[in-house]
Amino acid sequence: MSHNEDDLIKELKDLKSNAKINDTQKEKMKMALQKHAKKKKARSKAKHTIIWFTSAAAILLCGILVYSMINQQQPLTMPAEEHSSERSQPGENEGKDPADVTTLDEEQESEEEDTDSDEENVSPEEFKVDQVGTETTTIMLEGMESEISVQNYQMEPYGITYSIAELLDYYAIEGNKVRHHNNNSDMPISFTLSVMEDSTIDQIANNLETEYKEQYTNVNEQQEYMNNEYPYPSIAQSIESNSSSTGYYVLQIDANVLVIEYDYPIEAGDGLGPRLEQLLQSIQ
Repeated sequence: MSHNEDDLIKELKDLKSNAKINDTQKEKMKMALQKHAKKKKARSKAKHTIIWFTSAAAILLCGILVYSMINQQQPLTMPAEEHSSERSQPGENEGKDPADVTTLDEEQESEEEDTDSDEENVSPEEFKVDQVGTETTTIMLEGMESEISVQNYQMEPYGITYSIAELLDYYAIEGNKVRHHNNNSDMPISFTLSVMEDSTIDQIANNLETEYKEQYTNVNEQQEYMNNEYPYPSIAQSIESNSSSTGYYVLQIDANVLVIEYDYPIEAGDGLGPRLEQLLQSIQ
């Protein structure tokens, strides 16, 4: 009991033993006891409420922490419906003819082939030219035989080989073309080779003639490249100029067309004409 309760009980005992309590005093005492009981009950209720809220908050906090830990540790998985179903499942193809079963790899290869058919057959990455050696050969210079050094090249993936005078000892791959040049800005000389796949010399020559007539004013008529026992059907065309010798040759090699374009100053014609002829004769 509390100190107040002890005092009240003691006071009652004293009153009972010493005198009779009148009605007014009894009522006052009764009200004092009831008031004290209410206060005690209110304090107890408030105490229980605080304890309940504290416990609930602690449980909620623990739940949040546990949920967070589980989420961090659990691996991310995708719904089964979203997984690819293109690969064959065990037993799925049992009883089928193997020729009728198409694997995922075969489908991908088929798609890649369809895509490639819409693009060029040879990409710039596949086109390459390698130097495969050096040798000497004889050409006619100003009516006299002269020996010159030439460099041999192989063009892939076509397997075309040719040789060019060492005068043009620089070359550069430009897309699906190779340009041989002398790296001299004062007297630039270049022979450029390229391959047009699945074409005819008539188609390519007509296209080049249109381009030349748009670019130059004096374009000579097309003519066959005439040379005894030359193995490839060919067409040549040049422009009329006082400053440069410019033109092209197109050669039918199987289903493809080899295009040779040349450009050099007119004053170098005596030496470059025979070297261009040597290039044409070296093609295999």
